[in-house]
Amino acid sequence: MELTEEVKRELSVGLLREWWVTASQALEDKVGVEEALILLRKGFSHHGAAGSQIAANFLSMDPCDPLTFAYSDVMAKRSGTGGSVSVEIRGDGRYLVIEDCRTGGESRVACKCFCAIAAELFWKEMDPEIEIDWLNSKANGDLSCRVAIKRRGAPPPVGEVLKVVRDMDVPLSEEDWEFFSKATVGENWAIVIRALADRLGDQGTIDLMEPYMRNSGLAFSLKWSQGSRLACVQDRILAAVVAVHESFDMKLPAAGESEELGSIVTECPFSGSSSLICHQFEAFFNGICEAIDPAYEFSYDRMMTKGDKTCHWTIRKKGEEAKEKPKEEVHSDDLVRRLAQKLIDGEITDEEFERKMALLKKHGVVK
Repeated sequence: MELTEEVKRELSVGLLREWWVTASQALEDKVGVEEALILLRKGFSHHGAAGSQIAANFLSMDPCDPLTFAYSDVMAKRSGTGGSVSVEIRGDGRYLVIEDCRTGGESRVACKCFCAIAAELFWKEMDPEIEIDWLNSKANGDLSCRVAIKRRGAPPPVGEVLKVVRDMDVPLSEEDWEFFSKATVGENWAIVIRALADRLGDQGTIDLMEPYMRNSGLAFSLKWSQGSRLACVQDRILAAVVAVHESFDMKLPAAGESEELGSIVTECPFSGSSSLICHQFEAFFNGICEAIDPAYEFSYDRMMTKGDKTCHWTIRKKGEEAKEKPKEEVHSDDLVRRLAQKLIDGEITDEEFERKMALLKKHGVVK
């Protein structure tokens, strides 16, 4: 599998957006729209409020300047939807238009959570008197999404168009766009996975999402392996897996330092997340194996999300036993840090944190 640097930059964002929408649809199919929205509301409300602060701080603009609002609108919506976004600034409000949204309106829950729940808190954080009114939505079959952003209780803006702000007007580099897009859709995906776990438990979430993620891996491999010059099956699988790891900024050993059909991950943006995220990747990579040669399988035997210092994965023929790896010592400060991160991310409650800390102290793991 040979991917250009440009494709690698787009790869992770595209996959994260696909997985977020797919997980949202899986949750909707399992519990229905209304319960799904109840389960997701808290996470997306927090996401929207935090995103507003991040956008305003990064832009370093006058918070009272209408351009600050417009730039923030475009920045948030393009990062999440991947579509072409524009904002019409009028004397009595503004209109935001999203063309060619990459989610395609495929999941009503995904659209509602990001473009209504998170968006409402995003805008209210900037101005509590703002309210939004969705006029068109791809989720309802419209060709584009259009929203009126106005003062509370006011009619839709009708004033003269003072300025139109588009993607290219926002003062962000390509690297900035990539960073914020990964952060936005990655958090969208993580929120839905956490909600699934709250409703179904860890194993229920793994069982539900496994076929979706395998199919994603299979489709990815069929699409991107076209024209590959690698004749060896193992090399094609390995190249695909490594390319995906690298696109997610997962740090692997330098060329020639990893195993023949395996490697370790020493740094990963998901290291502080639930181990359910690793299981999603594992199912995805098994979809790649299935597409290239069903005789092979992918497996993690160490995960940072489970307390290991690194992740370790192998690609082997089905039925083969994994080579024994020396068990890593888990330091007490690593355990405390991971527990604290789970508390910050809302994955565990204050009571759960205190209970787990008490158990660690009882068994002498931490002092």
